[in-house]
Amino acid sequence: MNKSLLITEFLQDAVLRFKDKAVLQAKMEGGGWVRFTYHELEEQSRRIAVFLIKEGFKKGDRACLISENCPEWAFVYFGIIYAGLTCVPVDPQSSREEIENILSDSNAKVIFCSGKVFVDKIRLKVAQNTAFKVILLNAINEKEIKNISLHGISCPEITPQDIASLIYTSGTTGKPKGVLLSHSNICSNFLSLQKTGIYSSSDNFLAILPLYHTYAFMATLVVPLFSGAKVTFCYSLNSVDIVKAIHESKVTVFAAVPQVLSMIHKGIFERLKRLPFLFKPFVFPYIRLKVRRKFKGLKFLISGGARLDPKINRDLYKIGLKVIEGYGLTETSPVVTLNPPEKIKFGSAGKPIPDIEVKILNPNKDGIGQVLIKGPNVMQGYYRRPDLTKEALKDSWFYSADLGFIDKEGYLFLSGRESEVIVLSSGKNIYPEELEEYYLRSPYIKEICIVAHEEKVFGRSREVLFAVIVPDLDFFSKAREPNIRDKIRWELDNSGKGLPSYRHIMGFTLTNKELPRTVLKKIKRHEVKEIYLCSLKKNDSFAEEALPQDKAILEKKHAGKIIRYISSHVNKPVHPHSHLEIDLGIDSLAKVELGLGLEALLGIEMPDELFYAVSTVRDLIAAVENITGGLTAEIPQPMVNRKGWDEILKEAPLLKTKEAIKLEFGVLEHAVTIVFKYTFLLFFKVFWFLRVRGRENLSPQGPFLICPNHASYLDGLFIFCSLPFKVAMNTYFLGFQQIFEHPYLKWGNRIARMISIDAATHLTEAMQAVSYVAGLKKIICIFPEGMRSIDEKVKDFKKGVGILIKELNIPVVPAYIRGSHHSWPRGSRLPRFHPVEVTFGKPVTFKELEKNFEDSAGFSDDYDKAAKALREEVLKISGNKGIL
Repeated sequence: MNKSLLITEFLQDAVLRFKDKAVLQAKMEGGGWVRFTYHELEEQSRRIAVFLIKEGFKKGDRACLISENCPEWAFVYFGIIYAGLTCVPVDPQSSREEIENILSDSNAKVIFCSGKVFVDKIRLKVAQNTAFKVILLNAINEKEIKNISLHGISCPEITPQDIASLIYTSGTTGKPKGVLLSHSNICSNFLSLQKTGIYSSSDNFLAILPLYHTYAFMATLVVPLFSGAKVTFCYSLNSVDIVKAIHESKVTVFAAVPQVLSMIHKGIFERLKRLPFLFKPFVFPYIRLKVRRKFKGLKFLISGGARLDPKINRDLYKIGLKVIEGYGLTETSPVVTLNPPEKIKFGSAGKPIPDIEVKILNPNKDGIGQVLIKGPNVMQGYYRRPDLTKEALKDSWFYSADLGFIDKEGYLFLSGRESEVIVLSSGKNIYPEELEEYYLRSPYIKEICIVAHEEKVFGRSREVLFAVIVPDLDFFSKAREPNIRDKIRWELDNSGKGLPSYRHIMGFTLTNKELPRTVLKKIKRHEVKEIYLCSLKKNDSFAEEALPQDKAILEKKHAGKIIRYISSHVNKPVHPHSHLEIDLGIDSLAKVELGLGLEALLGIEMPDELFYAVSTVRDLIAAVENITGGLTAEIPQPMVNRKGWDEILKEAPLLKTKEAIKLEFGVLEHAVTIVFKYTFLLFFKVFWFLRVRGRENLSPQGPFLICPNHASYLDGLFIFCSLPFKVAMNTYFLGFQQIFEHPYLKWGNRIARMISIDAATHLTEAMQAVSYVAGLKKIICIFPEGMRSIDEKVKDFKKGVGILIKELNIPVVPAYIRGSHHSWPRGSRLPRFHPVEVTFGKPVTFKELEKNFEDSAGFSDDYDKAAKALREEVLKISGNKGIL
């Protein structure tokens, strides 16, 4: 093969070798097939080139190609290239305004388009502007071009660095950019793919993806044409039609996007889900046999354009469909990585293909960072945007703005777009694509887009996860499930149980419109936010009438008062079917405050457990009615005063809680504590080089709180071992019940001075237990972040610690554990040796913290402000360097 990296020479080489072989075929509406050979493809392309030259178009002029997939698309593209022009492929589904913007920005001189595009999008522009010529694709085979002589006119000389394609990315986050791809870029990417050896001239590629995108262009046009293979056009995205096309035309390679593979997966596995568990092992072999017959001859499927859910890939593999996932961008012509067919890693985008380098910029603790790419496939730059080009291309590396990591075997794993990562106020990073894959496993959810949304709940401003959901109405119909909203809410609630709380969806809205997507079916999140969150701020999406089944509950005596009270505190309309967490964003602390308010409003006592047994406002109303026995008497006015935290903390905790807290220790228990403490202290000093500062700030007698940052499983032990012995014997730790009630650890709770209560479901009880222990002049260690952080940053402190500081009126000692994150981070099964330093700051009181409240704008009350001020104290001592 000629080594010159020119598209025309690669095509000519294929024509010489496979002149009379069918290369393009498509099924007509009547059922017949139309086919073109390599010779016919080249001849048609050259005629178009000669036509362009005769019309006076010069080398480097831009020619727009706006059409649905068809064999003529290929004729026109290669004709434009033969004539030395630059092709500007455009999505025919683009709006008239978008097309006009591209025509203007590219300064196109000629437009090739389908008749439908001309009528709907181009005709008006032609009437207003005659600066460009328009040619309809269905006229290519007519006399004007068909009878052009190929003799006497030579095409201009082309170099590998000449621009072959100017491609405007549809983008997921903003205004499209024009990407400049040279002959060299495109041809080198083909050569890299050729070196993988995964395809041959005997293959038949199914083309269902639009050719104006580089992924489809490379995978279903350039690769098969330059390899001597065949392309079969399928004009339908219906899974039944796709399977039929594969079967009829004996397709061997099928390039798709995850959404198409998800449709195929759903079509097969939804039926399997309905079968009794015991029958599945017997049915599975039958399904494999049926799939093998339907997809006979299919070597593999290629997935690109977006992340593929690993579960879908595994399931398809089990039934005999091998999916090779890859990764690429328009700016890289496009392919960067591909899974080796003989060693596929589910969830991975594969390894870099030959001649291409990939590295991760500034990886975090999990190895995740921005993906950088180097190779001959990297674009020449952005058209007329030197600022963006300079930002994206540095020292021959392309900065992709995609996030990912590379494992030990060189496989790339993608996490999402850098611009799309949601960073919650707690500091938690949310990769929406991963979370969407998780929730999409529900058959009731057809599409989902997760975005960040700021809301105010019980006076607190915070950022939460909000979902825009398209229900699968067909599945609802088949399942005979009439309550769409209730079922979606149940699905979110049920799925959320398997996730940490910060990944829970705290609100959602439903739509029956398809979510805005790019050509490769990536969600355009910026458009979703504009469309749905703007209406949300106006409360449009919540303007619902009461459901028929709500009428009975609304007739209950206290229903109106409860709904009005909740609505006034969550700043949005409330309905009986509103879910406390998903719709209204009422978390554990807000539930306690809701309970206090309703107790004062209704004059009844409401146990903590009630709020963790109910999910919706309807359930809450029913529970209240059950407590009151359906009383109808009006509550005397003025309304009963709402019980405050000061009163709650004065109340004794439950007897079982008090009995679980050991207050007196004998000689043996002291001895055990000494051995335990100093053994671990020696261990930490030797292997973690533990150093302690500020011990003089710790009084041996309480009451006071110790509040450190929290980033490691070992933090409690680091604090305990850093305390002087007398202080340690007087210190209690508020622990996470799910950990410390474990059978292997429960025996040591009493001797280790653990207050083991699940604060998420029994917050009031946990707060009363702390108050009880503090009243006995003890010291309590609390981790105010609530859970371990994902990095070294100190996250926001929970409001609960502010309540304790103010209402108990006791000092608090801020503490900082340096190096904690590296000692045993989240996600790591075993601890790591890393230097650790514990610093205890000077005790501060609520009045001292109060001095910084003026810097707490956006925080609702003194409790929140105190928590924020305490966090600032921890941050202050984190900067000290000296060691005592």
